[in-house]
Amino acid sequence: MKKEIIVFEKKSEWSLPGQPDNFLKYWTDKFDQIPAEYRNNARVEVEAVIDYCEEPPEISIKISYLRPETNKDKLNRELRETKRFEALRQYELRELKRLNNKYNQAKEV
Repeated sequence: MKKEIIVFEKKSEWSLPGQPDNFLKYWTDKFDQIPAEYRNNARVEVEAVIDYCEEPPEISIKISYLRPETNKDKLNRELRETKRFEALRQYELRELKRLNNKYNQAKEV
């Protein structure tokens, strides 16, 4: 399984360096955080949401890459899945109890 590693993520209200050299260094520093063996699958996502009632547009940028899941990643993912499954199970049992009470009381009336 692959894991997405987010190197950079910002939404709106941030400024970029104005000088070309600083601008290039700013982005180069971000991309340098990606290990060389994963740069081929790096992704840059840019989104601009324009609300015609407000200025300026909301801009978000995300830089990420995929790498194989480590044993620790796998254990963490499995733990999250187990917790999510147990939370869903508990919710369903509460809902079942609520519905049983509702419809059993309706039979008695």
